[in-house]
Order: sequence, then structure tokens, then C-alpha cells
Amino acid sequence: MGARLYAATSVGLPTEGVEVALIDDRSRYRQIVRAEGGQTVVEQRLELVARQNDAQAWLEPAFISCAALQGLRAVVTLNDGRVVEVGNLDKLQCGEPLRFVQLVVDSAASAMDEPTVTLELCAEDVKLRCYE
Repeated sequence: MGARLYAATSVGLPTEGVEVALIDDRSRYRQIVRAEGGQTVVEQRLELVARQNDAQAWLEPAFISCAALQGLRAVVTLNDGRVVEVGNLDKLQCGEPLRFVQLVVDSAASAMDEPTVTLELCAEDVKLRCYE
């Protein structure tokens, strides 16, 4: 299981993207639909969890800046081989790229655990038709 993250625009990250191996069964994608101010809002939330040694690229200031300011698109390969693409503006022709929410560096809870990094990204849009 792995994730490759690309800058939403043509600048900010290497064109080949940033690839990180994910910890099995810890990452998740959620799509939340809610009413807000009389409009339907669709929120795409991606939580990616990796071992700290594998996630060094996420800790780089240039990566965090790109994720916060420009946004990202993500291509995630699941355990069963399926590929999920999130934040791809060309494919959706609407919506927003994934934006940086937070980065959590978690020390190991016990001697048997490894330190992890959780990268949380989110995109919101009021155009429900984009996510059908």
C-alpha cells in the first residue's frame, strides 16, 4: 500500500511526485456530505499513515508549503491493488485540490511500536455533481 502525492499546479514538487509507503490498514479516505448555509458541501478527507522513517518527505518545509498553499492530488494504491485518485482537478473538472490540514508525528507507544507520521489532507466543494 502506498501513496504518491503531486502538486495541484505544475510547480512545488518534483513532477514524479512524492511517494511514501503506507502502513497497512491505518490510512483512510472519507467523503462527507453535509448541508451548510443552504448548500450541499462535499468534503473529501484523506488520512495517510506511514512509518516515520518512510515519511521524511512529508516533513520537509517545501512539501508542507506546497500542500498548504497550492494543494495536492493523491494517487493511493490499496492493499487489494485498487487505485484511488483524490484531488485530481483535470479528472473532475471542478472542485478543489487536497489542502494540508495537519501533520502528526507520533512517538512509539511501546517498545514494539514504531514512530509514525499521519498526514491529513482535505478538499471541500459545493458542487455535488463533481463527486458522483
